[in-house]
Amino acid sequence: MTKIAIIEPDTPTDKVYEAYGTYGNIFSRLLEIGGIDLGSTERPATIKSYNIVENPTNYPSLDVDSPERPDVILITGSRFNAYDDTDWIVALVEFARKCLFEQPADKPIRVIGICYGHQIIGRVLGSKVGPNPKGWEVSSTKITLSDKGKEIFSEFAEAGYFNIMEMHRDIVFDIPPNAGEDVYILGSTDVCEIQGLYKPKTFLSLQGHPEFDKFIEEELLVDRHKKGLFTDEFVADGLARAGDTNDGNTLAKAMVRFIYE
Repeated sequence: MTKIAIIEPDTPTDKVYEAYGTYGNIFSRLLEIGGIDLGSTERPATIKSYNIVENPTNYPSLDVDSPERPDVILITGSRFNAYDDTDWIVALVEFARKCLFEQPADKPIRVIGICYGHQIIGRVLGSKVGPNPKGWEVSSTKITLSDKGKEIFSEFAEAGYFNIMEMHRDIVFDIPPNAGEDVYILGSTDVCEIQGLYKPKTFLSLQGHPEFDKFIEEELLVDRHKKGLFTDEFVADGLARAGDTNDGNTLAKAMVRFIYE
């Protein structure tokens, strides 16, 4: 039985929640699209979500004898930043650190990080994380793949790129210095050089959002425009591109391959 724990450091906007539920619900559907079969007898799996904003101590047990101990954790995106020392953020960093560094060799816990989760992984491993001087990336964005990226996202090996929804200003600035050997950058853009990180059987991350569709992207663009984060011109450009090519469902297949590699 493969146990997947989805760590939710945020809640969706009201409209997204009404349409799709929590981020845990959204990622559960994405993983099923990618190949996780919750009813399988050959590769049985479970998915359980943990909202750590509403309950900052809401984590699965890491005790090797606990029935709720996960085999995989997936840290979702968030409106918050990954570099503050707010108590709940520090607790998340510590939880991720324990998953990556304090597990028995025969019972590792793999970590998947999406956007905010990607940045949390970077922080745990000693990378600089913070606001990008080049600004925001939003909506459908072309990611140029590295050689390792072409291997991991094999469906896009021939093209050499994929398109993913983006909604971020913060980035991981450098290769994690504390991750050991065999750490790879998966892709890049002109605005953000590290669009994903990978270490075999250890962690996989994406700066973009494979779980976002046009509706979610549009809702977040409008919400952040109302909050004064985006100018009229910027949000108009983002809305115009929110319906462009989105390879998120195909990227989910690579996430599932990582879970079982």
